[in-house]
Amino acid sequence: IACVSNIAQCKYVARILEALPKDELDKHTAIVLTDENMLIPLIHSLPESVDKVNVTMGYPLKSAIVYSFIERIIALQAHSRTKDDDVVFSHMDVTGLLSHPYISAVCTQEATELLEEINSNRIISIKASTLARTELLSQLFSRHTSWIELGRYIATVLQLIAHDTDDRLQCEYLRIAHDETMKLIRSIEQCKIDISVEIFTSLLRRHLQTITIPYVGEPLEGIQIMGILETRNIDFKNVIILSMTDATFPGDKTGQSSFIPYNLRAA
Repeated sequence: IACVSNIAQCKYVARILEALPKDELDKHTAIVLTDENMLIPLIHSLPESVDKVNVTMGYPLKSAIVYSFIERIIALQAHSRTKDDDVVFSHMDVTGLLSHPYISAVCTQEATELLEEINSNRIISIKASTLARTELLSQLFSRHTSWIELGRYIATVLQLIAHDTDDRLQCEYLRIAHDETMKLIRSIEQCKIDISVEIFTSLLRRHLQTITIPYVGEPLEGIQIMGILETRNIDFKNVIILSMTDATFPGDKTGQSSFIPYNLRAA
């Protein structure tokens, strides 16, 4: 079935599932994702007739909202300056963080007031003292110039948001990101080497991009949602495979991880 976009694929999966007999909407049916980034759109597209779902694949942390939040924090610190004994931040970084779902959910009123103030007065450089309206905001908008300070600062901010958020799923994402950041800090400390902030942020990005968030489910109940690797040696009555294109299935998996140049491998 040809589809114009990934979202259209997910919506069409719902139509296929609705056409199946009710007794087959269980472990007899598998949805195989060749692209792991389609997991969340697919879950949101499942019809109401689907009662139970078992996800047997991990969700990449780099696709979660917590990763974009960490990227914004790193940009905030990179563009921060000291002026007249006060820390100053760029309005682009500040407004980006204040409008981020995490901050707007935890500090709704303060974030809205600050955004209106910045936009109405057209402030370009914002002092840290102006932004320190709550404990979270004062922690978030503080400057750190060494790698160890930056790492612990990121971990502290993630911990504060996780403590104040009511969303269990986001809380889990924040907890995993916090634990992995602390794990990296401890690993670098054990090496007893002094690195620059740029090297630390590069290592942090690389590390977080390899992390997948596992889902816990009942393998003998519900529709099975899985990646290609999980399908080995398993048999199903109905199999729906998404993104069945050359780019993703099989895709050039070897080319991305090989030291042998493409021309040499082709020859």
